[in-house]
Amino acid sequence: MRSTTVDRIDGAHALAGSCHRIPDRYTVTAQRIRAYASAVHNRHPAHFDENAATELGFAGLVAPPTFATLPWLDGARQVLGALYGPRPPRILHAGQLIRIGRPLVAGDVVTTDIHIDSVERFPDYCALAVTTVLRDPNGAAVQTGTATLLTDGPAARTPGPAVEYLRCHRRPSPGPRGTVTEPITPVRAPGPLDGTPPIPAGTEMPRRTVPIHRGELLRYAALTGAADHAGGRQRATTCLGMAPGMLRLALTAGFVTSWLGDPARVRVLRAEFSHHCAGPAATTEIVEFRGHVRDVAPEHHTLTVDLDARCRGRRLFAHAAATVELDGLGARMPPPS
Repeated sequence: MRSTTVDRIDGAHALAGSCHRIPDRYTVTAQRIRAYASAVHNRHPAHFDENAATELGFAGLVAPPTFATLPWLDGARQVLGALYGPRPPRILHAGQLIRIGRPLVAGDVVTTDIHIDSVERFPDYCALAVTTVLRDPNGAAVQTGTATLLTDGPAARTPGPAVEYLRCHRRPSPGPRGTVTEPITPVRAPGPLDGTPPIPAGTEMPRRTVPIHRGELLRYAALTGAADHAGGRQRATTCLGMAPGMLRLALTAGFVTSWLGDPARVRVLRAEFSHHCAGPAATTEIVEFRGHVRDVAPEHHTLTVDLDARCRGRRLFAHAAATVELDGLGARMPPPS
């Protein structure tokens, strides 16, 4: 299939490769952490109890690995809303990569930078690659997320006011493109290796099932702002926009952290989403999670797990995986199922 890059499209050619700073800073609060963790079934005590967070070496509640969804979605809506105007097209969230330099903690104040990496126009749709970077007050990247989005409307038809808005909020890239989205070194130094034999590749993670009620989907939509932009209650129940994919990834991250026993050890999450489940059931959905260790990298003190989530017998991901810290992990791992 032949594509036309944004450089050849009138009105939007200056946007690809640009970076846009969201004017408002985002404050991570204990209330927001508790609400988000509850909505996405991330039940680790460090999300709710300050004493549990202190035991992990943090000064405040630890946010779930996908908590950055909240400022990311808000920033993405501002930029994409400016691009498409008051009647945005349908947006399909095809894939997501999250890199975590350190977990967010209650009390953090972050700024959001939106990088429009590329826009490609095909006959029937447009493909956008958008990277969102959260930065601390010193300007260091804390977490990054790269989303692949497909739309049924051409991003090229950018109205003049939208282009002006984006230009007003554009900021120069702070360095070479390869360094912009690299998260900082974790603030919690890895502990000493405890001599536990590494977890072998092929180790199965204990399966987990999570019931998702329709009311919880509505609360998640309200928490992430999807309900305000969905154009009606029925559309809000399906978390229109990027929310469906991020909700699936958040639930799966909770499965990983329940296995780890430490939500701060997640370093990378990646997913390619399946989109054949059109909407929620009338009352409750049951999601089954499973996974296994794909490989272990002792030299990097990490391991990678392949993940699977199924609802009504259908896979929620074409592919999903997580990379986690290995140091001292073997002693806390449950026995293979």
